[in-house]
Amino acid sequence: MAAVAVATSAGACASLLGIQEYEAADAAVERKPLEERPHFGAADAGSDTTPDSDTTPEDDDACDAGDCVSGCARVSACALELGDRCSFDESCASGYCVNGLCCDTNCTGACSACDRPGRVGTCVAIDTSSDADHCGACGAACSLQHVAAECNAGECVGACAAPYLDCNGDKRRDGCEIDSDADPEHCGDCEARCPYGVCRDGGCPGDVWGFPADGGSSDNRGAATLMGMRVFVGDGGDVAALGIRTLAAGVRLRLGLYGDSGGAPQALVAQTEELTSRVGVTEGTLRHTAIAPGSYWLFLITDGTLHISTEAGTTDWWFTSQGFGPFPASAPPMTSITAGIANAYVVLIPSNTL
Repeated sequence: MAAVAVATSAGACASLLGIQEYEAADAAVERKPLEERPHFGAADAGSDTTPDSDTTPEDDDACDAGDCVSGCARVSACALELGDRCSFDESCASGYCVNGLCCDTNCTGACSACDRPGRVGTCVAIDTSSDADHCGACGAACSLQHVAAECNAGECVGACAAPYLDCNGDKRRDGCEIDSDADPEHCGDCEARCPYGVCRDGGCPGDVWGFPADGGSSDNRGAATLMGMRVFVGDGGDVAALGIRTLAAGVRLRLGLYGDSGGAPQALVAQTEELTSRVGVTEGTLRHTAIAPGSYWLFLITDGTLHISTEAGTTDWWFTSQGFGPFPASAPPMTSITAGIANAYVVLIPSNTL
């Protein structure tokens, strides 16, 4: 291809091949039609002379989409205006392409920009009291994590997108960081903690089976004895905790759940770690274990006499002597007696919620 000379900003000529490469790099730039540009065909700014053949387009094809493509013409006849998108300084009438926009200066200030709303194409100082990208200091951006970021008096603010919450009060660093529909430490609210480690739809799921309320009576259970009573679980799910109402503090105990077959305890389902009784409720959480609805046996073992809360009625208790420690995997042979119904319970949560 033969080279065709055109004028450059320095008054020299470049080849058409060079112009084509320039156009390829700057193809995405939007430019106004030449006939809409007030300086098209006029002399260079400040000149009082008539343009000569080196500074005036020779024909209608001299400018194409803002570039000189044939003959020799002034660059200003084809240059982009302030606020137009650009790729090179030479594309802009001002001579400054700043972050993809033609700007009135090179805009190199520590906290200045050429793309501020209402001032596009003009280099202005950024207001760090209200700019969310430079809030309180140049470059100190507010987080966009689940928040409509705003800057007010140099502080990052803005509304959280539901169900997210800002529980650490730091919208600059991590915005609204908590999913209150699913976070068991902040379930539905920053201060709401789920005791069994599961939050679903902003609430703590869980059903209690057995006799959790204070029955108004009391009884004692002796040390070094494995003893338990039957409880009914009316729904399937994951066992999350076992608990009992105790009336004295400081006694070591464990709670365990056995399956039932033919009205007798069978295989161990779950057990707590070692607990220490307290006045009120003594409860141990468990590794979640799935069970089906049905009858189960809630057992306890202690290292001292345990004073417990009971119902007014009685039930069958199965017991055998055993030293304090973990429960056996299968229930050993036991003796049955009738005693008060302990205020003991099983906590069940929906399966597959972890």
